[in-house]
Amino acid sequence: MKLTTLQKRIAIGILGVIFLGLLYSIYYSLFVFHITKTTPSNQNYPSSLGNMTIYFNQKLNTDALRQKIQTNPKQIINPSFNSEVLIKVEDDHITVTFSQVPKTGNYKLSISNIEAVNGSIITTDLGFIVKNIEYKDLNAADKKQFDEEALSGEELPNDPIISVLPYETDDYKIAYSFPLENSTIPARVIITMKFYEPGDTALAATAQQKLEYLARVRKYTNQALDYLRSKNTDLNKYVLDYTEPELRAEFPKGYVASP
Repeated sequence: MKLTTLQKRIAIGILGVIFLGLLYSIYYSLFVFHITKTTPSNQNYPSSLGNMTIYFNQKLNTDALRQKIQTNPKQIINPSFNSEVLIKVEDDHITVTFSQVPKTGNYKLSISNIEAVNGSIITTDLGFIVKNIEYKDLNAADKKQFDEEALSGEELPNDPIISVLPYETDDYKIAYSFPLENSTIPARVIITMKFYEPGDTALAATAQQKLEYLARVRKYTNQALDYLRSKNTDLNKYVLDYTEPELRAEFPKGYVASP
């Protein structure tokens, strides 16, 4: 069957539209800062869960976002239903925990000024559809999230350290841990160097190497403490744990239990 000139033009036009659509899809996926997925799905959120992880296609500016969260987490993610939010930022995703999940229905999460490391910013409304879904009907990813939440027995402590940590650089990392329930001891802040002491059992470190190592421990431990202070963290409210034993006497002790 021979195509007419008009049919050829229509076919070429359709192929052109498909090709342009494919190019835009590739461009959007690679270069436009956007949300790639949520777990559980924001369109099918089980009313029995209390948190959701939002993934992005680019790495996030964690320092800038954590600073905003420390001031007011709802300036980052604000639900249209009545609930406080706890927000943790890590690499390319944000985990939001709700103090209260609403009844089944259609809601939204207002996402504002989420910044990527390259300076790109996303502000959007994310639809949030809550449904009554039995455990047996959850998909594998949602079951895993449900099980992890159940095992943690998570009633999240109301502590500002959560919005500041974990934090790490190329040289050190800072984490936190909470004591057992009903303990009178506050949270523990753990500072760990990401480099090793020189020497080993076969070849001991020279005196110069030892001095250089101690200088690095001193420098980066102080940098870690300065980071905490820059976030208005009251060091006296936390048990400070320095993983490297050297020079501990030089650094703040933090909270000390009464005898």
